[in-house]
Amino acid sequence: TAIYSVGDGVIITAAYSKYNGRYVKVKHNGTYSTQYLHMYRIAAGIKPGVKVKQGQVIGYVGHTGLARGNHVCFRFWKNGKQVDPFKQKIPATKPLAKKYSNDF
Repeated sequence: TAIYSVGDGVIITAAYSKYNGRYVKVKHNGTYSTQYLHMYRIAAGIKPGVKVKQGQVIGYVGHTGLARGNHVCFRFWKNGKQVDPFKQKIPATKPLAKKYSNDF
């Protein structure tokens, strides 16, 4: 299953670590970054310095690192601190086009 970047940004990390497994971190602007952990595989061409667009595939769901089952661990950072994304007032985006509603 593909993992998509939640917004436009620049890859700041695409690596492997003992605990996080394969993971990618995207800096979206001076305030927000997102991180995606335990990937089976990082998508081709995804490396530090690469610009990505919202909805671009950055990796694939897996269970590397300390994960025991397939999933993506999504982390949301504001001003360098990890925060709950559901409690943030983030910039508005365009609604999902109706032609994609059946996919969700």
